[in-house]
Amino acid sequence: WLIQGVSASEGDQGDVMATYSRYTNAEELHWTIAVVSHHGPLSLRTAGAMRSALATVGAERVSVKLFGQCYLCDGEGHAECQQLRQRSSAEQACGWFNTFDAPENELGEAVEDLIARKHEFSRSATVLICLFSLICHLLFEALPETAPFRMQLLCMNPLQGVPEAAAEPVLRGLRRRALAGETVLSTNAVTAALVEHHAGARDDGRPLAPSVTLFDLPRHTTSLSAPWSATSRSVLWPNQPMVLLHSHQVWTVYSYVKRRADIELVDAPKMWNYGDYAELRGALQHRVCIFIPDHPFKNLFLDLYEIGLPAFVPARAWVARLWATLGNPWDDHIYHGWFSRLLPR
Repeated sequence: WLIQGVSASEGDQGDVMATYSRYTNAEELHWTIAVVSHHGPLSLRTAGAMRSALATVGAERVSVKLFGQCYLCDGEGHAECQQLRQRSSAEQACGWFNTFDAPENELGEAVEDLIARKHEFSRSATVLICLFSLICHLLFEALPETAPFRMQLLCMNPLQGVPEAAAEPVLRGLRRRALAGETVLSTNAVTAALVEHHAGARDDGRPLAPSVTLFDLPRHTTSLSAPWSATSRSVLWPNQPMVLLHSHQVWTVYSYVKRRADIELVDAPKMWNYGDYAELRGALQHRVCIFIPDHPFKNLFLDLYEIGLPAFVPARAWVARLWATLGNPWDDHIYHGWFSRLLPR
């Protein structure tokens, strides 16, 4: 529904969009999409999907404000994130996300800073989206009715960055909001399963935090006008995080493909922007890509899927074996990623 919108007859998703039906003059309002998250690219992707959803009810005047984006929002290649970011103490979140020990004074300062700007969340035509469980819990508890529509979006493990002492209230709050009919979604099926592992399933069997694909429809539409080379010998190798570069299994696959005489394996640049038509055309000059994931959810994979570049991906069983062997490059200990043993259970 984030992309195409739904009618009121389509069950629970219709109930979500019914929020907007109160605004018979939706096209005359100036809407604000406020995204609270530490993750720059995911914030932009979420805001773009919501902008497309608002367009289905005639909303044309839409602005985006980002709060807390401290990851992949600075430096070259992140101009859009920098332009939309509203500076706040919530940008300290990157220091907590992988440590599970957010200092109470920093956490309190971040939430108080956001609450002090509640006028930006409480206008009648505001959509508030929050993507970090710990901040979302504190913010939503402090501002129980912050906007006509608010949504919590979960990626990775719902307890990532949540101190053990805060795990229970965070999970109870998330479950309470979901059962009360508030919109709680996941970016992928693995996260949806992890939510139910930690917070418990619904009695009626429906998912507590259904997964939804944040599909960039405008980018996909643009890609349809760009030619794809079906006869090219060029194969793109797009995903090169440090944790995969230290894997013998991944290097075995890479070396085998690299030695083949009938194809040309091309390493993708470290920075990309398929919103740039020239870069999009360049990517489609490859016949296919080989994508080995280091996580269950990757924005890069969605980028490649949106522009229509065919992708070869490993079987789930192979990936499961691979992830169990990945080591942290800095200490060579097993890399647990989303399934870290540090996560409270």
